[in-house]
Amino acid sequence: ALAIYALVGLRRQRAESNEAMLKYFVMGAVFSGVFLYGTALMYGATGSTKFGAEILPGRDLYALLGAALMAAGLLFKVGSVPFHAWAPDAYTGAPVAVTGLMGAIIKVGGFAGLGALWLGIAAGKPVALDAAIIPSASGRAVLEPLSILIVIAAILSLVVGNFAALKQTSVRRLIGFSAIAHAGYMTLAFVLPAAGEAIDLRALWLYAVGYALATAGALSAVAALAGTDDAKDDLAGLHGRGRQAPVYGFALTIFLASFAGLPPTLGFLGKFAVLGQVVSYGGWLIALVGLIAAVAGAGAYLRLVVQLWAGTPRDEVAVGTQTLTRWGVVVAAVLVIALTALPSVLPQTRPAPAASVPAAAPAAVVE
Repeated sequence: ALAIYALVGLRRQRAESNEAMLKYFVMGAVFSGVFLYGTALMYGATGSTKFGAEILPGRDLYALLGAALMAAGLLFKVGSVPFHAWAPDAYTGAPVAVTGLMGAIIKVGGFAGLGALWLGIAAGKPVALDAAIIPSASGRAVLEPLSILIVIAAILSLVVGNFAALKQTSVRRLIGFSAIAHAGYMTLAFVLPAAGEAIDLRALWLYAVGYALATAGALSAVAALAGTDDAKDDLAGLHGRGRQAPVYGFALTIFLASFAGLPPTLGFLGKFAVLGQVVSYGGWLIALVGLIAAVAGAGAYLRLVVQLWAGTPRDEVAVGTQTLTRWGVVVAAVLVIALTALPSVLPQTRPAPAASVPAAAPAAVVE
C-alpha cells in the first residue's frame, strides 16, 4: 500500500497528483486500521490468525463484527461504494502506468483477499479460492447478515459507477468510475446461495481476468494515443485518433466493448456468469439492476468509441511509438479475443452440485 501511495504522487509538479496521493494515503491509512481492528475481533472470536479458523462457541457476534470490518477494509481496496471516493481522483492524478496497476493488479488482489475471507468463513477452514464450498452452520450465521451489506454495496457501486461515468470528459476519470461499477459486478459474486447450495467464486475470477486485461490494455492505448503528454486524456483530444493509429484504435475499441459487456467479448462472458449466478440464487431484481446499470455504462463507453473514430484528428499529436507499450496493447487485445473464443481454459463458472462438491485444496495460511 505504501508503495502505491508513492507511485500515485510521482507527478509532483501537478497539483491533482499531489491531491490524489494525499487523499488516497489518508483514506488508506484509516481503512488499514479498520481492517486490523477486524482481524483483532476475528482473533478474539476464533483464537487463531488463520483464515477460516473455526469460530469458538458463543462468539458469533465478534466474528460477524470482525468479518464486517475486514470486508470494509478490502472493499476500500477495490473501490466499492461507499468506500470509493479516492478512486476517480487517484486514477486521474496518477501516471497512466500506475493507473493501470491500480485498475488491474490492486483490484484483483483485493478481491482475492475478500474471496479468501469469504470462503474461509464459509468452510470453517482455509480453502482454495477456486473451490465450491457448502457453508457450515456457524459460517452461514456470519455470512448471511454480511452478505446483505455486501450486496447493498455492490448495487450502489453499479449505479454510482455507471451513471457517473456518463458525465465524464476525462478518459481516465471515466475509467475510474468504470472501475467502481466493475467492482460492483465482481462483488455480486458474493451473493449467498440458498441453504444447502455451494458457494462458488469462479464466476468472479472469470470477470476479474477480463477486467484486468481490458483495463491494462485500455489505459496503455490511451497513453499511446495521447502522445508525449501523459496528462492529456480528455475525450475531445481522442477525436479521430483511431484513424491516425488504427492498431491502438482497434485495440481500444475491443477493450471498451469488453468493459461494456457486449457479446461476444470476455467482458460479456464475465457479466453473464456473475448475473447468471445471481439469478440462479433467486436474485432476479439484483440482476435486473445490474443489467440496467450495464446499459448506462455502455453509453459512456460508446461516447469514447465515437470520438475515437469520428472524422480526422483536430490537431497533430505524435502517437506513442514505444515498443513495450505497443506490444503490451497488442498482447492484451489478443488475450481478450483468445479467452473470449476459448473460455474453457479458465476455471468453470457454474457452481458444483451440492452432492458432488469437490474436496477443497488447502490454501496458503497467514500466521
